[in-house]
Formats: sequence, structure tokens, C-alpha cells
Amino acid sequence: MQRIRAKLAAVEKMYLVELMSTHDAVEGLKAFVEKRPAVWQDR
Repeated sequence: MQRIRAKLAAVEKMYLVELMSTHDAVEGLKAFVEKRPAVWQDR
């Protein structure tokens, strides 16, 4: 069980730090919530 928790923590950190720090990740979520097309900037 501890091994699963450690792996999950690593994946969560990767998601929050590496992915969600990009403009396009945040833009995609905002566009979805606002029901509008996303404006991608590829960064």
C-alpha cells in the first residue's frame, strides 16, 4: 500500500508541477468550464 501511495504522490506532483504550469493546460480547463473553444499557444 505504501508503494502505491508513493507512486500516486509522484504522479500528482508531475501533474500539478509539470503539466498544470503550462499555459495550454490551464487554458484547456478554463475553456471547458466556460464552454468555449480553447485558444492554444503551444507553451
